[in-house]
Amino acid sequence: MFRMWMTLALVCGYASACFAGNLVPNPGFETADQCPSQVDVVTGQVHYASPWEAAGNSPDYFHACGAASVDVPSNAFGTQCGVEYVCGSPYPGAYAGIATYFEQSEDLREYIQVPLTHSLSGGVEYRIRFWVSLADLSDYGIDGLGAVVTNGAVVPGNGVIQLAPQVESTPGSPITDMQNWVKVEGKFFADGGEDHLVLGVFRADNELTIQSMGGQPHKYAYYYIDGVAVATADITDILPGPPGEGGDHSIDVVNAPANSPAYLYCSTNLDGSEINGHPFDLGAPTLMAQTTTDASGYARFTWTGDTPCTGRNGDAVWLEARFDDPASGESSDSGELLWDATTDVRRTVPQVGVVLAPNTPNPFNPSTEISFELATPTNAVLKVYDMRGRVVRTLVTGRFGAGLQTVLWDGTRDDGTAVSSGVYAYQLQAEGRSWTRRMTLLK
Repeated sequence: MFRMWMTLALVCGYASACFAGNLVPNPGFETADQCPSQVDVVTGQVHYASPWEAAGNSPDYFHACGAASVDVPSNAFGTQCGVEYVCGSPYPGAYAGIATYFEQSEDLREYIQVPLTHSLSGGVEYRIRFWVSLADLSDYGIDGLGAVVTNGAVVPGNGVIQLAPQVESTPGSPITDMQNWVKVEGKFFADGGEDHLVLGVFRADNELTIQSMGGQPHKYAYYYIDGVAVATADITDILPGPPGEGGDHSIDVVNAPANSPAYLYCSTNLDGSEINGHPFDLGAPTLMAQTTTDASGYARFTWTGDTPCTGRNGDAVWLEARFDDPASGESSDSGELLWDATTDVRRTVPQVGVVLAPNTPNPFNPSTEISFELATPTNAVLKVYDMRGRVVRTLVTGRFGAGLQTVLWDGTRDDGTAVSSGVYAYQLQAEGRSWTRRMTLLK
């Protein structure tokens, strides 16, 4: 049985890329004017994710449609899926990448910038949120990752941009997580007229807390960036995110206010959204389910079988989620299509026809089983990679029938020699796409 999940969160990405009222266009970098082709050290290719642009040196662009060095999830800097995606899904996502500290080049920086959909209003409080993940091959992690809104675009340069960020990661706490996405967020009051957002590190090297990652090959701090959002601070938001558990389908509300009513609607119209507590227009919605978030602000809706909205007079019925904040009296909604009931297709991830399962056991020694499931007969290739992107072992290649396939990897290379302890990626290629997961060998 194939499963499909959706998770709703306060920001785009584990939180996905856009929350209601988000002023950042293309916040998850999924829209590509052109697929990235290489790590371009001269200009970078983040401008392929229009309207994003470089604001310093050569920031990179990673997309599931990209060439090997700029692919998602595996690329020249490591392995990571987009913040709202899951490795193993047909579309592992997209993100930008910037080098923020160089061992050999003092105060050298990369920045990215984007025009907002409209300028900020003076005296209004806004919230900035974005997600970062340290690339696997980075030998350093740092603090000071920040965001600043500006009047007009920044002229690209090589050094530190002399601006004071409105939002910055915790001083003295380098971000060193290579497995997960780390949220950076904060609030500020706008002066008025700010119409661009710039992301990067706005402090000099001697003002940073720098942590060595133990001899990784890239002698700099390189971060993936995804799920960027700017919105008024009094609106809390819900959006699709990584997969959950339970049932054939599920939708999670995470990080909402504790003990808040949460609702799931079927709707034929998502026009309008909640602003400062005023109701939004759900287009004569039908309440599908109601629950209450727990003390941590978490709730889950699950169902088995057909999409619950199917069959409402043949309309293109959409799934919509909302929760209420008892403290402020405000409501928040996902503000976008979550599920088109006429096609039973999720907004960003189509129905899964291939499943690459987690290996078992993991961590492992000396061997582990890797399973994948095909919906129809097709050609498939399963390979193991090291964290530098080099092929370690080709486990299977050929045409397979529909159903479950299981392969044993004994921790050896193609030439029969044993690999060392460490993290490895295994990738399945089938139906013109690829799915990747990680595993750890401990000796």
